[in-house]
Amino acid sequence: CLPSAENPPEEDADMLVHLGRGVSVHGEDIIAMTDLQQEQAPELGRLLEGYRARGLLRSLGAEPKTLVICRDGRSSRKTFACLSGVGIRTLRRRAEERPWAQPDQDE
Repeated sequence: CLPSAENPPEEDADMLVHLGRGVSVHGEDIIAMTDLQQEQAPELGRLLEGYRARGLLRSLGAEPKTLVICRDGRSSRKTFACLSGVGIRTLRRRAEERPWAQPDQDE
């Protein structure tokens, strides 16, 4: 089941990465991200078709910029794919953010 606003990821997540259109995943569940504006390999098309055929590909933007492959839960071996309208640099930055990290109050 793909995460969405109606079906959020597990509550105990340290960090969620917003992929677009109300879909967020745990940062540690992201397996790979590929810049679709740079990558044109034939294998990529076959990978996308495999996810699409199994109903595991979700389009999150009119113009997909990034392919994101994710685990379907922390202990799962199942994966799903999202075509995000968010650029890969923005997604990487979101994945690296630590919203719980606060500067020391003593400084």
